[in-house]
Amino acid sequence: IMFINFRPFVFPVLCFALLSCSKESVSPGTDDTQNINPFYELTSITYFMAEGDGIDTATVKLSGFEVSNEGNTIDKRDIKVNYDELVKKSLFMIDQANAVPEGMVLDTFKIRVPANWDKNNNYTLSPDVFPLTTEAQEVLYDYASEDVMHVTIPPASKIAITAAIDVYNLKCSFSAVFKDQTTGLQQTVTGKWNGTLRYNNLSVEVKEHPAVIR
Repeated sequence: IMFINFRPFVFPVLCFALLSCSKESVSPGTDDTQNINPFYELTSITYFMAEGDGIDTATVKLSGFEVSNEGNTIDKRDIKVNYDELVKKSLFMIDQANAVPEGMVLDTFKIRVPANWDKNNNYTLSPDVFPLTTEAQEVLYDYASEDVMHVTIPPASKIAITAAIDVYNLKCSFSAVFKDQTTGLQQTVTGKWNGTLRYNNLSVEVKEHPAVIR
């Protein structure tokens, strides 16, 4: 696991989303005085463990399936485990103690979130990006492994296959630093992130049953 040093970054989608917040408007009763709304960029975000944070695991059951052999000879098949139903979730909770600066729309910022976290509090980031929003978000999880089972089905029988996998969920703290491009003033937003780290420990159960002959 590699330790990530955060560097300033802004995603391309941010620029378009925030341009609408930087229009100039004329103050009432004046002809030459203008108020320029702040234009923010995200300069850094750091994740860390604080009181009440931690990792927990749960077991997710995958969709099972059956393969039948109604013939009189042994049937052999290759069955691939389907991970399409796995998702990576993300939820940000903003501290009320340091309110979001006026004019900043948090959900226009797309950021990477943790994907792994070790006992030394080093972490890696997911390639997926999520909006900095207090609404729950999820994307399909890219499970790197491809597991293929070689199944032998006796005559006049069927094989029922069930699978389960462990999901690692993280609750951690974060600190995000924003810069007002107009004034150069920096603002810090803090809070908690709840989301999916990764999946691991696949378990598969295979049971043989008599086939239903039609």
